[in-house]
Amino acid sequence: AHRDVYTEFIETFLKNDTGNILDVGCGLGFFVKAVREKRPRWNAIGYEMSASAVKFAKEKNKLKDIFSGQVEKSKLKKESFEIITLWDVIEHIPKPQPLLKYLHSLLKPGGILFVQTPNFPVQLFKAKLKVLLYGMKPNVHYLEAKDHINDYSERTLVKLSNQCGFESCEYRILKPILHISGGKSKVGATIKVLYYKITKWIWILSFKKINLNNTLFAILRK
Repeated sequence: AHRDVYTEFIETFLKNDTGNILDVGCGLGFFVKAVREKRPRWNAIGYEMSASAVKFAKEKNKLKDIFSGQVEKSKLKKESFEIITLWDVIEHIPKPQPLLKYLHSLLKPGGILFVQTPNFPVQLFKAKLKVLLYGMKPNVHYLEAKDHINDYSERTLVKLSNQCGFESCEYRILKPILHISGGKSKVGATIKVLYYKITKWIWILSFKKINLNNTLFAILRK
């Protein structure tokens, strides 16, 4: 499901022949695996809270450098990474400032923290549209995820990055995640690709002022 966006990210940001990259909340390890396959001279490691996910990453994906636990307790070397990634992580954290400040300390000067999270203003508009079309029903969740603690817009992510010491926060639009939780609808995937292309053109033509994409892809630079 994430293959295309992972490939685009790697081709866009891992330009150097070698480097160090940390994936926080790495899940089953598929992003770390993609980096290993496409940039074998990069040192890619992952941290994940779920012990079962770490076991899968080690046993099924054959990844050695995947670690279980809070990354804040890892004692990783300061200023040792060019890139740190948070794929679908920050929206699950009640108070993200301590984590982001710690990750800031791990980045080399000029390094980037990449944050992917739902674009809440767009998600909220879609939820309101569902209510308008189908009405308000009991026990129905109208936003796309039930387990998100915090929601972000471009403005609030910029504010958060400033609070945590980053020099800048800018945005990109990358390819969409086509399937979630095993879904394989070709129609749904086609609609997502079409929507991605339309929103990317709107973003470009508006001089990057109007971001209607479902997802925020933020680049926080140290």
